[in-house]
Amino acid sequence: MLDRQPPLRPVSSARLYAAYQGGQAAKNAYPKDFEILNRMKELGLDPQWIARENRAFVHRAARYVTGALKIGQIVDIGAGLPAYPNVHETAQQVLTTAQVVYVDNDPAVLAHAEALLTSELEGATSFVDEDLRNPQELLQKVSYKLDFDRPVALFCAAVFHFIGDDENPFRIMRELQDALAPGSAVVLSHMCDDGMDATMRSVERELTQHGQTARIRSSGQIAQLLSGLKLVPPGLVPVSQWNHEYRGESKTEDVPCLAALGIKT
Repeated sequence: MLDRQPPLRPVSSARLYAAYQGGQAAKNAYPKDFEILNRMKELGLDPQWIARENRAFVHRAARYVTGALKIGQIVDIGAGLPAYPNVHETAQQVLTTAQVVYVDNDPAVLAHAEALLTSELEGATSFVDEDLRNPQELLQKVSYKLDFDRPVALFCAAVFHFIGDDENPFRIMRELQDALAPGSAVVLSHMCDDGMDATMRSVERELTQHGQTARIRSSGQIAQLLSGLKLVPPGLVPVSQWNHEYRGESKTEDVPCLAALGIKT
């Protein structure tokens, strides 16, 4: 008789990210998520540091698009589990009428989606269950919530490194950008393997063993995702260095995760 192995149950990227963030966010993570976190540290990566810096970048970007750019429509793709403050809470502190649509297809996120649907009276939040790998379906669902004839801020934070090369991330990003009106913004962060190729390949293999697609790219490949956009200063830099009105607490070393905010002209 064949010794059949049970089917692989992929870990939730949202729960992993919650474990990486620590604090209140980590209460929704499972023991397996913390095992993977510790394994990452053994491989020479500090996911908690990266997650905190990435989260701080997202909130700086949310203040920038609502304050400096006056964009009142936000799509947060790969929203993840609720973690105070959420993007809409930061955005609506600056622009109370801001409308935020969260997009995710992770069952762990869907179970907690209701927590994202609170908002300032003047603004609004909503949730769309869709996969980034299906950009046209995603755009159609979001178009019922937002007006794509006006500028939209598209947040793709720490999500494209879960899209494999065979899934054509550059085509996906192009389709998303093509749907945006001039004056729209794309907010991107992405794990980078510059100078850490061996470590990042080990990280990819570790995540793959747990059923999670992972593709950590070079700075040149990440820049290609932003092709056609006008990057606001300081351009494509480590998340800890992307700065508007403040930097927040940060280690002196550059985080191996790059970030940028581009404008569609």
